[in-house]
Amino acid sequence: MIRLIMAILAMSILYDSTKADVVTLPDGEDLVPVDEALNEYEFADSYLTPSQLGAFGIGDTIVEGSILNASMSDEDAFTFHIAPGTQLESITLDYATGATRHFFGLDTGTSLTFPENYDGQSLLVAHLFSDSDSGADLLTINTPGDNYNSIAPPGPLGAGDYSVWIRETDLEDFDYSMTFRVSAVAIPEPSALAALVSGGVVVALRRRSRQS
Repeated sequence: MIRLIMAILAMSILYDSTKADVVTLPDGEDLVPVDEALNEYEFADSYLTPSQLGAFGIGDTIVEGSILNASMSDEDAFTFHIAPGTQLESITLDYATGATRHFFGLDTGTSLTFPENYDGQSLLVAHLFSDSDSGADLLTINTPGDNYNSIAPPGPLGAGDYSVWIRETDLEDFDYSMTFRVSAVAIPEPSALAALVSGGVVVALRRRSRQS
């Protein structure tokens, strides 16, 4: 009986729900990620095999996580999908505890490429962030010294798969929250497209008739 109680206590410590990584979808439903080690409260630790979160729908999807880097080598990696007809408008940092050298990486596809020498050249976004960046859009922020990538931030992103990698560059724990805002993209109606095409044809014919 004592062994059973000890085992339950050990499990509760290992899977501390107060430190769970949680995704809150636009409809208010919580999606609890599962990592490659079958820990139901954690994002995957590998940027090569991120947790698959599926499609982020129109509205705000909130991603909250904890990096337990002081006691173990913990990283958060996850992949999400932006559906056709929508765009990833922004990624707002809601808050981040701890010091100033948290790493945020973003790239296309269902995995990431390790940035050689941490220069971030292989990533769409490679940024050091802290709580002083709260309220900033990680798709547009370009603070000198904190941007690992010399390429300009991409701004809003279109349909496709994207992967995020969050880690700590110092030995400390920190919590974070980010809001991924997805909006609809206006797609011309078939009739409007036909009108544009026919209008272009008319203009071309008029030019030819004038030249002749």
